[in-house]
Amino acid sequence: MDEATMNHPAPNRIDLQHRVRRHAAERGAAVFVVMLVITLLTALGIFAVRSSSLSTMASGFNRQLTQTHYVADYAVVSVVGDLGLNAQVHSTMMASGANDQCVGYTQMLASNGQPTCTQLGYNDLNKIVKANNPQNQLLQPPGGVYPVSVVPGSLGPAPLEGDMRVEVTDWHPAWPPLPGNDAVTNKLGYAMVTVSATGLVRPKQLVANQWDTASASAAGVESGRAHVVLGPVLMNN
Repeated sequence: MDEATMNHPAPNRIDLQHRVRRHAAERGAAVFVVMLVITLLTALGIFAVRSSSLSTMASGFNRQLTQTHYVADYAVVSVVGDLGLNAQVHSTMMASGANDQCVGYTQMLASNGQPTCTQLGYNDLNKIVKANNPQNQLLQPPGGVYPVSVVPGSLGPAPLEGDMRVEVTDWHPAWPPLPGNDAVTNKLGYAMVTVSATGLVRPKQLVANQWDTASASAAGVESGRAHVVLGPVLMNN
């Protein structure tokens, strides 16, 4: 037996088993640490993706909210502008009582009142715009085939559509009288009306020009109201 063998005797079976168990325990701890790191990184990745998705959704909802606000405001401005140009036409239509689709029409008849109302939709307002310039539209739709070669419309490149519903109601003589006008007149004078407008922005529907807020869960709806002095108009029409 040489000197190296005498200084380093061969390990016995018990020592070998102890070393094997210790290395196995070390390998198990390393696998656990690796799995823990992978799980942590996966959770961080999922959180980042979810946070980015929520931010994008919030930005989209805020965009639609802004669009809906301006569509509703646009409806009020459009009707008020036409009231200034065609005051007598609207006054006569309101007094005729022919439009029975206005809100409160039935209640007015039941209380022996005379409903004064005219109702305008998107198509009616669009006709008014086209009457002044046939090439214009109230809201310009996007051009091309989405999402390729899109020319952005009034609501951007997405296939969205805006709709409007406006009611002009509550015709009554303006009070106090406008400066320079008689307090009581049976001929020409000024009246006050209420303009109630509802604007809607939603994904493009299969049935065009259909007023239906329940058909699209992503629809944005906003209402606005204005009191407008109308005239000069015939006070006894």
